[in-house]
Amino acid sequence: MKVVLLDESAKRRQTITEKLESRGHVVTECRGSSEFLDAISSQTPGKVIIDLDAWKRGSAMFRYFDISKRILGTPVVFFNAHETFANIADRPRHDGDVILPRSSSVDIIVDGV
Repeated sequence: MKVVLLDESAKRRQTITEKLESRGHVVTECRGSSEFLDAISSQTPGKVIIDLDAWKRGSAMFRYFDISKRILGTPVVFFNAHETFANIADRPRHDGDVILPRSSSVDIIVDGV
C-alpha cells in the first residue's frame, strides 16, 4: 500500500519507513508541510500518517490549499494527539482513522497502518 508519512523527526521517520517497507508498503516521507503538500497533490495514498505537531505548524498552509479535503476518503493515523483531539478541521472522520496519544511508540504507529 502507498503510505504518506508526515513527521519532522528524522530518526522516527526513518524507523517508521523501514518498518513499513519491511511489511511491503511503499512510503513517501515528508519532513514538513511543503513536502506533504507535494506528496498529497501528486498521488493518492492508501493511508496517511500524520504527526499532529507537524500538522499544527503547517496548518495555515494546509487550510489555504484545502489539504484536509484531499484526504477525505483516505484513512489517517494521527499520532502525538492530545486527549481532546477528534479530527482535523474540515474533514469528517474516516472509519479507518486511528488516533494515537503522545506516548505512542513507533511499533504502535506502524501497527496503526
